[in-house]
Order: sequence, then C-alpha cells, then structure tokens
Amino acid sequence: MASNVKGSRVPARQQATEMEKPDYVHAQGDYNIWYHKRLGDRPAKRNEVATSRLDPSKDSGFTKADTLPGKHYLCVYFARGKCVHGKNCLFYHRLPVAADELTLPLTHDIFGRERHQTDREDMGGVGNFNRDNRTLYVGGIKTSPGVNLERVIYEQFSVFGEIEYVRLIQSRMIAFVRYKLRIFAEFAKEAMGDQSLGFGDILNIRWSNEDPNPAAKRYEQEETSRKAAVAILEKK
Repeated sequence: MASNVKGSRVPARQQATEMEKPDYVHAQGDYNIWYHKRLGDRPAKRNEVATSRLDPSKDSGFTKADTLPGKHYLCVYFARGKCVHGKNCLFYHRLPVAADELTLPLTHDIFGRERHQTDREDMGGVGNFNRDNRTLYVGGIKTSPGVNLERVIYEQFSVFGEIEYVRLIQSRMIAFVRYKLRIFAEFAKEAMGDQSLGFGDILNIRWSNEDPNPAAKRYEQEETSRKAAVAILEKK
C-alpha cells in the first residue's frame, strides 16, 4: 500500500497531546471475539460530540511509515483527528486513494483491522468481508430552516472519497451515504463518527444493512452485475 504523501517535505503534525482513553491502542489492540471489538473501540453511540476532527489540509503529512519498508496501513487516530504521534507514527497520515483498494486484502480494513464473517449486532465495527461495505447509515441528524441537508452531507462526507449518492430521509432524519469504494466508506465512518454537521447534531454512523430505496437496490444489483462481467472478462 503506497503513500500518496511519499516524498512530501511536510511532516505530519501531532493532532493531540493526550492519549485516547481508556488506553491508546492501534490496530494491534486486544480483541474481544464475542463482540467484534478491540480495546479502545469507540461505542456505537455517544451523548456528546467528538472533541477532535480531522482537517486533511493541515494534518496530512509524512510519517515513519513512509520511510519504512513493507506494507503499512492508514492511521485510525489520524482519521479521528487525535493521533499523538504525528511524524513518528508507524501508520500513514493521509486520505485513502483508489490504488489502496487494489492491494488491500478483503480480510482487513484500510486501518489494518481484521474484518469479520458477519456484521456486529449494532452494525458498528470494521464490517463484513462477505459483502461490499460501501454504504453508511447516518443517524442523529438535525434540521435547520433553509438548509439543504443533503448537500451539506455530501460536501462534508465527500472529503474522504468519491461518493456515488447521498439519500436523505427527511421524515426520519437519517441518511444513506454510498461510496464508490469501501476504503472511502471505512475511512469516513471513523472520521465522521460522533461529529456534527453544524446544527447541534451528533452523528451516529453505522454500516447500512441495505438502503430501502428501490432505486438504490436496482443500482446495487446493476453494479454487482457490472463487476461480475468485468471479472469474467479479465479471466479470459
């Protein structure tokens, strides 16, 4: 997995000075097989907005991962805006790029965490390697008069990768955000979890079981068929 900031002369800045509680752990943290969780995983829902937020234009830069041989992953704490290591981090401090998905195994996410055969009961966690986790369920949305929420969601979520569509269900104040690649969705899920769109909201982001919109279902079926056809042609 190559870094898109390799060769950059800008070192990654230290985003935080204190380690995340209860313990600062990375992808190698202790794993609980019963709950698909690692020590330090954020809860599925919180009652307060996140205290940090990634700013890619200021936070991206080279780290030790760019100088060390071998394969490295992106930093999950960088995505959350709270990595204490900065340029000394052993993970990349950058946004995901399409080339990452070509080398990323199905069994791991963009942060190097193991994916599982089934989704967690609360649809949190790293996702399911038996399906293409590209759609995020976004809850906790609040309205504001005169604001085009669908456009706001698109603008804030598209920072992390190319989006295929955003669908807002105004009556339930939830949205579905569908990315072109799963690595973009994996990154955005961490970067936007517990964040606010700016209207006093606290976003509750999970993996979507399925977008109930019939048009979205047709789109998914067509995309699956297209990928299958491409795979068959590549084998010839």
